[in-house]
Amino acid sequence: MSMSKRLKRGCYYCLAGLTLVITLSTLGFLSFDENISYQEALLVSQNNTYSLDGTRKYFQIALKDKTIKTILVPSTANCKRGTYIQISVRHSLLTGKDIYSFVGCNLNK
Repeated sequence: MSMSKRLKRGCYYCLAGLTLVITLSTLGFLSFDENISYQEALLVSQNNTYSLDGTRKYFQIALKDKTIKTILVPSTANCKRGTYIQISVRHSLLTGKDIYSFVGCNLNK
């Protein structure tokens, strides 16, 4: 294969990759509702998982409607079981589900 054909093929792959990255990032930005709400949830339990790439920490939380969710939290999060934590809720337009994220521990309850 000649050098010019390799160069053209390389440019084609580069442009295709760039187009894919732009498309996926645009879908990522458009996939969530703009409204973020904040609420409290009861910390039911916490678990650590260990792997070669580090430790992951999960909280099991009870929402106001008594449903139980598991959320990933920073490994430095140090909330006491039985207390309320602050979470954010975003609605995914792609899946139609709510996404729960850890915000912080509530120290005043």
